Amino acid sequence: MKTEILVAERQVAENALRESEQRYKRLLSATTDYIYSVDFDHNHTIRTTHGPGCEAVTGYSPEEFASDPYLWYRVIYEEDRPAVMAQVTRIMNGDLPPPLEHRVIHKNGSIRWISNTPIPHRDNQGHLLGYDGLISDITNRKRAEQFLASQYTVTRCLAEAQTLEEALPRILRDIGTILFWDRAEYWSTDSASGDLHRKEFWSRIPPPLQEIRSSPVSSKPVAGGLARSAWDSGEPVWVPDLDLAPNIRGETAVSNSGLRCGCGIPVRALGKVVGVMEFFSRETQQCDSHMLQVLTGLAAQVSLFIEQERAEQALRRSQERLALVIEGSNDGIWDWDVTTGQTYFSPRWKGMLGYDDDEIENTFSAWEQLLHPEDRDRAVAGIRAYFAGKTTSFELEHRLRHKDGTYRWILARGVVLRDAEGNPLRMAGSHVDLTERKLAGERLEKTCAKLAAREAALKKILRQLRASHRALKEAQLHLIQAAKLESVGTLAAGVAHEVKNPLQTILMGLDYVCQKVPAGDQDLTDTLGDMRDAVKRAGSIIRELLVFSSDSVFQTRPEDLNVLIERSMRLLNPSLIAAGTEIVRNLDPQLPLVPIDHNKIQQVFINLLLNAAQAMPAGGTLTVTTRAVRVDGTGSAANPLFHKYGAGESLVVVDVEDTGHGIPEAVLPRVFDPFFTTKPLGVGTGLGLSIARKIVDLHGGEIQIRNRPTGGVAATVALKV
Repeated sequence: MKTEILVAERQVAENALRESEQRYKRLLSATTDYIYSVDFDHNHTIRTTHGPGCEAVTGYSPEEFASDPYLWYRVIYEEDRPAVMAQVTRIMNGDLPPPLEHRVIHKNGSIRWISNTPIPHRDNQGHLLGYDGLISDITNRKRAEQFLASQYTVTRCLAEAQTLEEALPRILRDIGTILFWDRAEYWSTDSASGDLHRKEFWSRIPPPLQEIRSSPVSSKPVAGGLARSAWDSGEPVWVPDLDLAPNIRGETAVSNSGLRCGCGIPVRALGKVVGVMEFFSRETQQCDSHMLQVLTGLAAQVSLFIEQERAEQALRRSQERLALVIEGSNDGIWDWDVTTGQTYFSPRWKGMLGYDDDEIENTFSAWEQLLHPEDRDRAVAGIRAYFAGKTTSFELEHRLRHKDGTYRWILARGVVLRDAEGNPLRMAGSHVDLTERKLAGERLEKTCAKLAAREAALKKILRQLRASHRALKEAQLHLIQAAKLESVGTLAAGVAHEVKNPLQTILMGLDYVCQKVPAGDQDLTDTLGDMRDAVKRAGSIIRELLVFSSDSVFQTRPEDLNVLIERSMRLLNPSLIAAGTEIVRNLDPQLPLVPIDHNKIQQVFINLLLNAAQAMPAGGTLTVTTRAVRVDGTGSAANPLFHKYGAGESLVVVDVEDTGHGIPEAVLPRVFDPFFTTKPLGVGTGLGLSIARKIVDLHGGEIQIRNRPTGGVAATVALKV
């Protein structure tokens, strides 16, 4: 007895299990979502498994995918394959990419849109074994989006155009782009002959050569073809494979162009066919009834525009255009009886919020209940202000609750009808969904902020590049000058050593001859004296050349520049007094010590002081100023003297200024060139400033010569503390 009961219970359980399994299979075969798996071995795909739902989405069974390892790749729409492979690459690199929306080619040749959501799976050590994915068929949603977008763009093009010829290029381009056609054409008849001609076309792919050489508008009538078929039948014509329709394939527009599928939609106006819209694709596609419905609706909009355009009275044409725009738009219509509270909401008004026509009560309170809590007071106040005449028009941006619980931004516009006393009786208007525009505005603001940040970064980089370029140019000039000075120094050293001994011999000979001059021969005595002075001057030049080319090894120690400058002025005191020079000292008593080679830096200041005195032969004022400077990177950056120093470095700066005639601006850049001088012949050798600059450079300092605004020359030396 127990055995029979157990057998019966087991039989019941098995039947329930079979029934559950069959129910599960039926559910899987009916759903438009399915799961697939991809297994890896060392980053190589070794197998793919597709759930039963794949046949509903792609037309191929799981067995067909299993028997053909590359079928999954071939069903991907060609233009979308790079994006899919990029998603796979990211998974292999360890990323978790977001869902990807792309197209696949159904087994029957139709195009389907899917959402591909991959999830990697790994072993216990974290190695990638493969990934699972969920495929969702989003064709209907994509089609709805495409329909709305194409409907909107055609409405906009027609509303903004004065004539159909003006609107056609944009209409063909936008419909072709939005609905993924590769070529679009518009055909109509010649008003005189009645022959069918192509009036306008758009192409995503390069047109055939013979078409490039000719006008965009066909000059020859077409005896047959897709346009003629749609024209003659007055019905839409869909050709899945043009290769199988030689009469259509022979048209100039599609021959030798790689186009495979074609569709012709007649455009009617005033009860007859007045045009044909043609669309072509490079892929073979079975007839898509939804696409035909969309294209027929767009052709209907064009038809309405043609009828409006042909109307004689200008006022009626303007009214019809307005009606066309309203009819072709996605606006919701509402009509509110203010006295009773009864309100008419059009199906489109309710559809904006995800409701069917019978799911929202036609009352004003129903609208109030949908209002966002934060917008309720403002919305009611806006209506009251309009009723009271405080505002001349009614426009309200507010949020209404969607059926899915989210809120949509709505723009409401309305006009009130009043009684004889001015009291509002009823109010009617429209609703426009602003949600996408609001989101786009937010995205635009974020993008602008990012662009502004990038612009600021680029400007900063540009400033740095310009500063680097200036520094590079200065370094290049210093290198050129150093090479020039090195060449001059080498030449000077050779010349000096070769000429020094002969000059000494000549000077000794002149001394001997002077002793032998007969008494009273003054001319010979003067001539020999001039020769002796010339030889001494040559010897002076030789000594300066030897200094210029001498070894740059310094014996530096910290010293007070004020003491060194005072000693230099005492050495030149006779010359300064003889020239009638007034000396002004502005020496900073708190001056920090500077590491210098005493003799060489003293030579620099003696040269500068002597140059200042010689620039004022009739007397003048010589001002010597010392000061401590810290480079701050702001104000001091404007002075080229401080460009080589970094912010925070401490310097001692010495200014030697005279009140002479200054240096001509044209020759000022050459004052440091060897043997260049503005002094009269015999007064200077042209090597003093060159030697001074070399000494300052070897100390890591800077020297600058410039004309003073009030007259005279200012020489500035900067040395690091």
